[in-house]
Amino acid sequence: RRQRQMCIRDSTDIDGLTDGDEINTHNTDPTSNDSDTDGLLDKFEIDGGLNPNDTNGVNGATGDPDGDTLDNTDEQAAGTDPQEADTDSDGYDDGVEDNTEEWISVTGGTGTDPLDQDTDGDGIKDSDDACPNVAGLATMNGCPDADADGIADKDDMCPNAKGTKANKGCPDTDGDGVVDKNDKCPTAAGPVANGGCA
Repeated sequence: RRQRQMCIRDSTDIDGLTDGDEINTHNTDPTSNDSDTDGLLDKFEIDGGLNPNDTNGVNGATGDPDGDTLDNTDEQAAGTDPQEADTDSDGYDDGVEDNTEEWISVTGGTGTDPLDQDTDGDGIKDSDDACPNVAGLATMNGCPDADADGIADKDDMCPNAKGTKANKGCPDTDGDGVVDKNDKCPTAAGPVANGGCA
């Protein structure tokens, strides 16, 4: 009988590393995708510049070598680089890019994708985009302006009705100083005291 010779391309543990590289280069176990049993895959540790045979400090599951507040376990789950605080180079550290699509703050959660410089796809880098989770216009600093009145929807009290900056984006059809949404008689001018009616 002829025995099958192992090809250097084979990967017994199917971890993306050849058995030959695991044995000869990385000194990892070719039968385990996590040689040091720290919960981090050998390939993630090797690709991320970590030691796949060390469970301590920056090399361990709770290590944070890039200081972005994501430990190595979280970096592995997110697919981010444990050695790069801002994997996508968008100006926000991976630790605040929580991919929830909900903005809290620059330090409390941006809602943006840590693997995409332009989460909303509007051509404006997340950290330069005033509305990084909603596609918008360059003229509006990345925010949408649904009624095209020159006031970003986030600052527009009437985002679907064209208005003026003086009225915080709301229209005042009769020009009486009472915006239409609060005017009891929006087409006939009247004093504020009467709710816009004569």
